[in-house]
Amino acid sequence: MNDQPDHLPFKIELWDDTGTQVTSVLARAGNHAIAQSAFVAATRLYPSRIVTLRHGARVLQIAGDGPSRQIAFKSNSIGSGRSVFTCG
Repeated sequence: MNDQPDHLPFKIELWDDTGTQVTSVLARAGNHAIAQSAFVAATRLYPSRIVTLRHGARVLQIAGDGPSRQIAFKSNSIGSGRSVFTCG
């Protein structure tokens, strides 16, 4: 049974150690502010894993010290040396 409603458009995903597939959806949210807070919390809970914030099929942010991946996003930093990629 899935306890996370599919109608909530934002989701926070946790990727496997290889960075090739999503292992779980950590949270879903109905608005960007709540999704952003959940994303930040997830990056702190899983500092060595790739975490993504999506709105539908669109990737809004990616963070993680996981394996190197080719990502066509503009790079920013969040202070701890971790990479955060933001679309736009």
